[in-house]
Amino acid sequence: MFSRIIFIWILIFSGWLSANESTARSEWVIVTGPDFPPYTDPDYPSGGLLVKLIDMVMVKVEGEYSLKWLPWRRGYLETIEGKYIATFPYVHTPERAEHLLYSELIIGVEERLFIRADDHRDYHQFEQFEKVTGCKPIGYNVNAVQDFLDSASLEILWADKLETCFLLLSQGRVDLVDMDKYVGYASIKKAGLPTGDFKIHERILLTQTMHLLVSKEHPKGNAFLKRFNASLHEVRQSNAYQSLLKEYLE
Repeated sequence: MFSRIIFIWILIFSGWLSANESTARSEWVIVTGPDFPPYTDPDYPSGGLLVKLIDMVMVKVEGEYSLKWLPWRRGYLETIEGKYIATFPYVHTPERAEHLLYSELIIGVEERLFIRADDHRDYHQFEQFEKVTGCKPIGYNVNAVQDFLDSASLEILWADKLETCFLLLSQGRVDLVDMDKYVGYASIKKAGLPTGDFKIHERILLTQTMHLLVSKEHPKGNAFLKRFNASLHEVRQSNAYQSLLKEYLE
């Protein structure tokens, strides 16, 4: 009788371990941040284009998935530490590549110059100006304007968020904001500013690709990235992906 009870408890305990191992194996927590419409923003429909894309991809990745909204810097650092499996969207920088694995491309973006509608200066050559002031949210990369920073023809004013940059631009306190056109116009609308007060200079500063970044410290990071990339490729070849782009970008 006693041995039978022990046997039953062993079965129960084994089942409990198996269930918990399964839960740990299946739960993928991915983090993103706000104020980056139309790509990621909790106030945007379905959280934005890229949140909806990640949802579509993760349906095809084995295991349960949840999305967590955090301030960008915190989410980025905690992903590096391995607290979360991944974060998105980010463009490539050497510093990020030291700590994180890059997925295949999730979307391409063009960095453009937003200026005031009454600004008629030619921004093809920054060197003609003694000094131009741009604005960027804290934590954003400067890939598109690095050459101008190196030549000292541009200085950056760092703001708390993108809407603040466009407010400063409308007030004449900065000369330009370099940003993807879709993000720029969505942020102008979110700030409650008239879109007619701004225009995009014809110059394309840089074409970049955005990615999901996977923690190198997470024990299942490499395996997850392999599955994610395979599912991402499948989604990008589908009609649903094209419909998604039209829904948010047209």
